[in-house]
Amino acid sequence: MSEGLYNLLSKIRDNYLCIVRNLSNSLEEKDKYTRNHCERVTKYSLAIAKKMRLNEEELLGLEFAGLLHDIGKIGIPSEIINKEGMLTSEEYEVIKKHPELGYELLKSMTFLDSSSKILLQHHERIDGKGYPYGLEAHEIDKLAKILAVADAYDAMTTVRPYRMDKLTNEQAIVEFVRHKNTQFDEFVVDVFVDILSSGGMAS
Repeated sequence: MSEGLYNLLSKIRDNYLCIVRNLSNSLEEKDKYTRNHCERVTKYSLAIAKKMRLNEEELLGLEFAGLLHDIGKIGIPSEIINKEGMLTSEEYEVIKKHPELGYELLKSMTFLDSSSKILLQHHERIDGKGYPYGLEAHEIDKLAKILAVADAYDAMTTVRPYRMDKLTNEQAIVEFVRHKNTQFDEFVVDVFVDILSSGGMAS
């Protein structure tokens, strides 16, 4: 690849990334409890993906998906998003709409085609008990499986409006191992546990 073409492609990527970050920031203005959440989830996702030796195209699609995975919450009422304490069953059903809302928001942006499909599936579960479609293991995009683990790790290890305590790294590892092949993909969990155990996610 010539230097000129490489520089052009880098500039295009940077422009796309700027658009994605602006979209992500618009969500964080609404949801005070998830400031930096999307950045952390992206960091964890890319660490897993790089350990799995995924290609540059997959890494970029996953990076955009990580930054935007909760963008659909823009369409959820603020009183539900920022509610302290447990959600009612009705409120939880509203929250569960955010992957579809995010997909609908992004699907017309050609450069986000793969990313929108990843975020659509990031709450699906290996056992088919996730949402929005109840997909099972073989039906779920592998990048969505990575994003699911990264998102769950950040939820476990940070204070949330509905849960003021948080898990330690070691406790989070126990939870991931417990839910392998039910909630989370076994291979992705093994890769991430290896990263966590070796201190690879230390700040």
